[in-house]
Amino acid sequence: MIDTFSTGKIISKLRNDKKLTQEELAEKIEISKNYLSKVERGLSRLNAETFLKMAEVLSFSLEDFGVNVRPTK
Repeated sequence: MIDTFSTGKIISKLRNDKKLTQEELAEKIEISKNYLSKVERGLSRLNAETFLKMAEVLSFSLEDFGVNVRPTK
């Protein structure tokens, strides 16, 4: 299960690291600022398409969220 609270905190940190406001990021990924605020507070989740747009804008990978994407032996 996805921990929306932790995910939101990571997204907020990545956004702040890029020096973007919620409004700027929301505009770039085509969602409302209010919805982004809910995501960052862990109250809502992003769909896959929006998550991928955000990954492109913020330059992050799934590994930033603790997901091991390397094949295990």
